Amino acid sequence: MLLFYLTSVFYNSTAIPARYAFKAAGCPIVLISHELNRIIEVCDEAIWLDRGRLVAQGPPEEVVEQYVLETEEAPPQPELGGVFAE
Repeated sequence: MLLFYLTSVFYNSTAIPARYAFKAAGCPIVLISHELNRIIEVCDEAIWLDRGRLVAQGPPEEVVEQYVLETEEAPPQPELGGVFAE
């Protein structure tokens, strides 16, 4: 299992090939992030925890949508080309 807390490390050019190799081999990768756009972009499944309590689990788009609705956090804004802004 790979664990990433800092998304800058997760997206570091030297880490990207290793990340893809681990994923292709079926190794779980845990990404801890508050960057909603990154979660949607790279995760197959998302888990939303609040103070250690499971609030939602499922497809990233659905979990992020629920998070946005319940916390009133602004959703990510698409840039040109369909990539989410940071």
